[in-house]
Amino acid sequence: MTWTTKTCRHEYYVYHLKSHASYGFYTGETAAGGKVILGTMIRNILLIVFGSDGRYNKTVTIKLPSRIDPDLRLRYPDYEDPELAKLMEDEQIAERAIGVRRFFDYDNHVGIRDLPESFVDYLENEDSFLAGESEEIRKEEIDWIESAIERWKNTGDYVFWWDKDYYVNILGEVVSS
Repeated sequence: MTWTTKTCRHEYYVYHLKSHASYGFYTGETAAGGKVILGTMIRNILLIVFGSDGRYNKTVTIKLPSRIDPDLRLRYPDYEDPELAKLMEDEQIAERAIGVRRFFDYDNHVGIRDLPESFVDYLENEDSFLAGESEEIRKEEIDWIESAIERWKNTGDYVFWWDKDYYVNILGEVVSS
């Protein structure tokens, strides 16, 4: 049995996610019922598109202009990148919490993971974890990390990657970055 089968939620599991403007991403629903995550990253707008069932479809990358149109800034004063607000309006995206399935876009380094990297590192290398330490220390650390992994899974927390990792609770709220 691999660490994936021991720890990952079912492929149809739905992860809830809310907009977090301070972290540079928004969530919403299209007029047709599709779900989206969008935000800016490295002077691009990323529009991550999901079906109405929350299944990942594609990521669309839109290059941002080198200068922000002053009229857009006046029209959307509450947005750091008013181009995002215009895109949401043009595409009829209503900002709201969404539920999506696990996905990962390796090209843009965005997606959902069940566990933080440190837990995955342990699970992938259980036999060599803390090699060289005394058996007593290894046992204490292994007991701690295994109980932490179990708590993580039981609370429904997950990791949302948006160029860096954000720990998200079962309600879709970022609780740590």
